[in-house]
Amino acid sequence: MRNGMLVWGGVCLCLAGAFAGCGTTRESGSGGQATVMPLFTPVAAKASIQWVAGRYPNLFSPSSYAVWPVATGEGEAAPAAAMYLDIACHIASEFADTSIAYDVVGLRGVDVYLITPDGAQVRPIQIQRGTELIEEARGALRYFARTNRLLFPLRALELRVPPGGPPSARLVLEAHGAVYQFEWPANLAGMPPAPPPKRPTADAAREAWGTAREVMHTFD
Repeated sequence: MRNGMLVWGGVCLCLAGAFAGCGTTRESGSGGQATVMPLFTPVAAKASIQWVAGRYPNLFSPSSYAVWPVATGEGEAAPAAAMYLDIACHIASEFADTSIAYDVVGLRGVDVYLITPDGAQVRPIQIQRGTELIEEARGALRYFARTNRLLFPLRALELRVPPGGPPSARLVLEAHGAVYQFEWPANLAGMPPAPPPKRPTADAAREAWGTAREVMHTFD
């Protein structure tokens, strides 16, 4: 009896293995097309700052920008490149309150987070102030600028382009009641076409049953 149960268990495993993968392909509801989630690549590495909402549309200077790391294909990638998304963020401010301007260019008192193409919010695990502070007098105002590096853990990011809608990644800065962002639209030109969905076929079913019968006859 015990041998019979073992044989039947082997048959079930054979049948399950033959159809493995049929449920792992994601398909849309109507067209039956396989869902592809290609890796996110921006159209351009550099993104200028945009005021989104809230107070102080002049808190950050329009010259502020952020740079998304884009692989050049030259040489081998540094070990850190496989672990972190490293965004260089050049922040400038000519805000009337010099103490606020001084702080925000170093991202002090600023809530910083990345919105991935699928809508998740991820905060940096580290902010590195990579350059010395630039300070200049410009008329009645003072100009402050500094470049910061933002490190995001890749294991916490879903940097793939979801189906539907114009996908992009956004780096958001919230400070003193104002919301700003840098936005990188996805480069859709080089994305591969969707692979055909995997479906069980009659041949696969016959082959699976034939394998199962061989297992059963072995123990006859």
